[in-house]
Amino acid sequence: MIKKNFYGTGRLIRFNFRKDRIHIIFWLFALLGITLSYAYSYPSMFSSEAERQIMAQTLNNPAMTAMLGPISDPSNYNYGVLFSHEMLLFTVAAVAIMNILFVARHTRMDEEEGRLEMIRSFPVGRLSTLASTIVELFIINILITILHGIGLGMLGIESMDYAGSFLYGAALGAVGFAFAAITCFCVQLMENNRNTTGIAFGILGFSFLFRAVTDINAPKLSWLSPLSWSYKMEPYAGNRMLPVFISLVFSFI
Repeated sequence: MIKKNFYGTGRLIRFNFRKDRIHIIFWLFALLGITLSYAYSYPSMFSSEAERQIMAQTLNNPAMTAMLGPISDPSNYNYGVLFSHEMLLFTVAAVAIMNILFVARHTRMDEEEGRLEMIRSFPVGRLSTLASTIVELFIINILITILHGIGLGMLGIESMDYAGSFLYGAALGAVGFAFAAITCFCVQLMENNRNTTGIAFGILGFSFLFRAVTDINAPKLSWLSPLSWSYKMEPYAGNRMLPVFISLVFSFI
């Protein structure tokens, strides 16, 4: 029965990658290009430790905490901590949007435009379409992790080592995949693409607002927001792996 439900998943995965290759290349290199260009500019913008500490004091207030998240290590505001604090949360949100759009495109949108009916006219299992979408997004998020880890590490910026860089990439990939899983759940609840993306984006927006409020008033509760798992990994500072596992377990459940 299991084999029958997932029959043809491998062929659908290959088909999805062929169909999405332009979109995948665009997202991967757009995200990587923006990330690397900002990281490369930081040593010239903040050339001394004193300038970085001034920036830390500027950003270490409730308003900026609500927008960017808390500073992982204010006493050691090196290039890595500065870059991660300013860029990580918004980049994670962009990766989450990418995952939401890909899942919705391969499920409800394909159904509405008749492509899913055409696929199901061939010998494929009942769950193979959703399974192929999940595997595709898992691979794409792995690529995001690897590309960002290698790219940031190769810049050779002080304090931005490969360990922190790969954890930065893992924050993007793990939390992004969590929103792919959330969208897969929304697909089961909604009958059309508009409602599916609306609910998924609503959850993304609520996650941002929830972590903004709890980061200021109740930091322990911010663990309930998937977006907060990204900066709780503390790339270039604590390098904590626990949020990565939390995100992956949440996704697969």
